[in-house]
Amino acid sequence: MTTSADTVLRLLHRHPVPDVTTPRVLGVDDWAWRRGKAWGTILVDLEHRRPVGLLPDRTSDALAAWLRAHPGVEVVGARNGPWRDRSTEYARAIAEGAPLALQVADRWHLLHNLSQVLTRYLTRYLTSARGRLRKLPGVADPKGPSAPPAPAQRRTKAEVEASAAARQRRLDRYTEARRLHVDEGLNVPQIRRALGMSRSTVRKYLAADTFPEWGRHPSPVRILTPWEGYLRSLWDTGVHDGLGLWREIRALGFTGSSRQVSKWAQQQRTEPHPNTGSDYRATCVLPVPDRRGRLPSTRRLVWIVSREAEDLSSDDAAVLTCVRADPEVAVVHGLACQYVRVVREKRGADLDAWLSACARSGVGPLVSFGLGLQRDYAAVRAALEEPWSSGQAEGQINRLKTLKRQMYGRAGFELLRRRVLCAA
Repeated sequence: MTTSADTVLRLLHRHPVPDVTTPRVLGVDDWAWRRGKAWGTILVDLEHRRPVGLLPDRTSDALAAWLRAHPGVEVVGARNGPWRDRSTEYARAIAEGAPLALQVADRWHLLHNLSQVLTRYLTRYLTSARGRLRKLPGVADPKGPSAPPAPAQRRTKAEVEASAAARQRRLDRYTEARRLHVDEGLNVPQIRRALGMSRSTVRKYLAADTFPEWGRHPSPVRILTPWEGYLRSLWDTGVHDGLGLWREIRALGFTGSSRQVSKWAQQQRTEPHPNTGSDYRATCVLPVPDRRGRLPSTRRLVWIVSREAEDLSSDDAAVLTCVRADPEVAVVHGLACQYVRVVREKRGADLDAWLSACARSGVGPLVSFGLGLQRDYAAVRAALEEPWSSGQAEGQINRLKTLKRQMYGRAGFELLRRRVLCAA
């Protein structure tokens, strides 16, 4: 058929939108109309696996109005199927528009919230502890040499090809800049304008006889590095006082502060200093003498702390053993693993016991997390007892984004709404 795009769009706008049957189980999720700028809301009938509504924003007023216009919803939540992502905006809309409906929290977000709590805890409360625990426990003799660091992660084929292509582009620009300067006699400003390069890059290329390869940044040399051998000899003779060590090397010409030396001494300790107070002695964290590598990133450390030791590799289990030397971290690890089991295995009956243990733990971030779950108790308990899957709403979001990208340049909200609902 020979027709124009405008005619097709006009016919689509004339096509009636199918009547919406009020779903018994409703899934609500948000989607990005403009990434990071504007958001909409999609409503999905989870029993019949099809979208039933599209809202132009994700405010509580819009969702509450839709729920009031479609009475009869029995189970409703937001984000990932029948779940709520514990957003106060959606929670308020559900309470206003369908007060008798059962709200169900999102199990993925329940685990994600724990990850956020652990990240804040490990970053804010254990920064100094991680500084003291720079080395992981190894299998070698504690008095033997430290094991070499773990090799860098192997790059994929696509990453290698992208790196080679980037190097070739830089090489071509270097060759062209040299040609323009030598053969045509252009100066730095002229080459900069011709190739769209910065002045500093042009000057670097013209001053280099060969192509300047990118290299790794050298590790910074600490002021204490030249003195570590002498400090080690003093330490082996029994001088374990940080200020005493500092006075010894200061007399020989060391210009750094006593804090640097005290920090080095703290990293060597296998037991608290004799002058350490009894209150601090019970909770202080000390490095393990046999060690290798460095502590992983906070994100990786969160992943390790939230898992059982038997589920980890040998290296990750060594990290867990190291950080569990802190009694508070040991408590956090036990509660985190128990919480993960409760959510993943849907043990709704064990939720109350975990909340009580969390409240008694004395760990501030976990206590606050437990109070938040208490405020949302009905929805969280329903998440551990209801049988619904959370993948349907995410699948509909992927389909919606595909349609939106197909309509690039013409994707107004009303047209997108018609395509999503008519195709369902």
